[in-house]
Amino acid sequence: MDPAAAVHSATEYALRMIGEDQYLATQQHKMSSMETQIGNWQILSNQLCMIKIRPTANQSINYDYEISATEVSVRQYQKYRRDNAPATAVTVSDDCPMNQINLYDAMKYCRWLNEQSANFDPDKTVYPPIEEIGPALRLDSINYEQLGFRLPTNTEWEYAARAGILSGSFYGATSADLSDYAWWAENAQEHLWTTGTKRPNPFGLFDVYGNTGEWCHVPNANSGTMAYTRRGGNYRSTSRLIDVSLENSNALDRFSINGFRIVRIKHTSD
Repeated sequence: MDPAAAVHSATEYALRMIGEDQYLATQQHKMSSMETQIGNWQILSNQLCMIKIRPTANQSINYDYEISATEVSVRQYQKYRRDNAPATAVTVSDDCPMNQINLYDAMKYCRWLNEQSANFDPDKTVYPPIEEIGPALRLDSINYEQLGFRLPTNTEWEYAARAGILSGSFYGATSADLSDYAWWAENAQEHLWTTGTKRPNPFGLFDVYGNTGEWCHVPNANSGTMAYTRRGGNYRSTSRLIDVSLENSNALDRFSINGFRIVRIKHTSD
């Protein structure tokens, strides 16, 4: 097991490409049962792989954070809540990204994940109790450096998606290059795909472009602007919308193009 998340993700991708999905699933299950930190990555008990991001000194993010290597899948989300169903017409397996959920559904999942932690402290967690998460919640009151799981901020998401590149993209300049890394309008065939079946970015993140758009917070938004957004495009997006530019949406929308990945500010004792 290589300590570098980028190597680990590349190995995952290679195993899938040669049909070793069952071997990969067995190894992931073993690692998830231990939840051992390996270099800058760790597989959680729900089999989400968290990758540690350490922004360089010239970035506006002055703290380390972890971000999931993949979008949260249907299988992973429904361990929390089975009555939130994905769009069955475009969701070909439970290993596709969870979709047809709104911003608050995604936030509730993060709160639930926090409650599963042995270190959970209800007075020191980023989101309030699940029953308080909804349109009445003031998003500008959230402490984004609080411990535990939450949705990424737009800045965290973009830094991780770009793999530290300040402009342009990591994958190249053509649609053919993009298709190596993303499920989008040109190759998705009008449906979602299993997470992690395209090449990872240089940080080890899969599907930062395409598949589902990902809910993010926009902290310190100016008055009159949205405090949330979706990033990365989706399986129906053209190349223009796949870019890391903002893709605003109503927080109450439940469409097949809406999904999410998670961030964790880690407990010092974890």
